[in-house]
Amino acid sequence: MSKIPKPKLKIVKHWCREILNGLNYLHTLDNPIIHRDIKCENIFINSFTNEIRIGDLGLACTLNASHAHSFIGTQEFMAPEIYEKDYSTKADIYSFGMTLLEIVT
Repeated sequence: MSKIPKPKLKIVKHWCREILNGLNYLHTLDNPIIHRDIKCENIFINSFTNEIRIGDLGLACTLNASHAHSFIGTQEFMAPEIYEKDYSTKADIYSFGMTLLEIVT
């Protein structure tokens, strides 16, 4: 079994900045979009240009009210407030944190 080397800190910082820029774009639209399924499998990296794309918006929803009210996403990456079915775009930031933990480990 071959070991995959850990990514360098500089690269991880770049990836984080790109992901957060993408989430900022989604969250600051006139009708904010909550992705609701941020995880490594939904982050796409172009290895030639080192660009990051957030994909799989199949579970995404627009935030018409101040909070969303449905229970959906990948459980390991879901913010605790999603279980209470009253959450905002901050739930994506929690999922990003869980994704970052997976990236660095």
